Amino acid sequence: MDLSNSNSLPLFSIIIANYNNGKYLLGCIESIKNQTYVNWEIILVDDFSTDNSHELYKNIKNNKQIKILYNDTNKGVGYTKKRAVDNSLGKYIGIVDPDDKITPETLEIVVNKFEINKDIALVYTNHHICDENLKIIKSSTNSGQIPKGESQLSYNGPKVGPFWAFEKSVYDQTEGFDSSFRAAEDQDLYYKLEEVGKIIFINKPCYFYRYHNNGISTTNNFFKAYLFNLRAMKIANKRRKKNNSTVKCLSKKDLASRWLFYYQGYSLYLLEKKHKAKVTILLLKSFRFIIFDKQLLSLKILLKYIVFRKAIPKQ
Repeated sequence: MDLSNSNSLPLFSIIIANYNNGKYLLGCIESIKNQTYVNWEIILVDDFSTDNSHELYKNIKNNKQIKILYNDTNKGVGYTKKRAVDNSLGKYIGIVDPDDKITPETLEIVVNKFEINKDIALVYTNHHICDENLKIIKSSTNSGQIPKGESQLSYNGPKVGPFWAFEKSVYDQTEGFDSSFRAAEDQDLYYKLEEVGKIIFINKPCYFYRYHNNGISTTNNFFKAYLFNLRAMKIANKRRKKNNSTVKCLSKKDLASRWLFYYQGYSLYLLEKKHKAKVTILLLKSFRFIIFDKQLLSLKILLKYIVFRKAIPKQ
């Protein structure tokens, strides 16, 4: 690929959905500007930020490769990413979160993979796990090629990581990002894309994934996102069965085990936070799947909850 002639290169659109990530945003954008692959555009959609993001936009608004759009209210990440894609012009589209960065050769590597494999729906890379200052802690082992016969939906091992890209023409064969999703919107789209083409892993860390207090990796945010993911799983299962898709679904047992993981895990988290009413509701809901609960964990949590309540003095 001749990188010296930008006119001969397919346009690569990077979409950034920003909500109150001004602290990290310019670093993210700088990592895109430093790409060895020069024919790119950034579609940045601000989801009604209330931090210093709007001041920072003044530093980049005159860059012809960057388009900034504004939501008039906080719409959520699903709506914001969908709007970004709808306003993109690239043949290929990649997702970068505003608090993360990519390595200088990332776009070149991904475009090369697309160009030599014409039947790909989605490409994703490995990534570095970093602290709040983007110091590398380790390379992730959570991303990997999904085995033949498995799917992003069904496989329990390593799968799609935080940097991923797709071809716009393939995206248009799906329903795209779901505007109603306020988390797990990426997962929902993975499931859709793998139904129309192959998904390919590049075993090279091209992405710096930042752990910080406001990130999705925090415990409370994790369970909120997981609930949206469960919704996406249910929809994907139903869609695949309706369309007689050959892409693997979740079995009833596997889907039940994921619901149990959510109800039981979130119950334990809330028990530590002393949110008694919510724990009761979650445990009652978990009993719908009691026949799949081989370790009777819900009952053990319930007993712990009863002991916890008795230990609290009456007011």
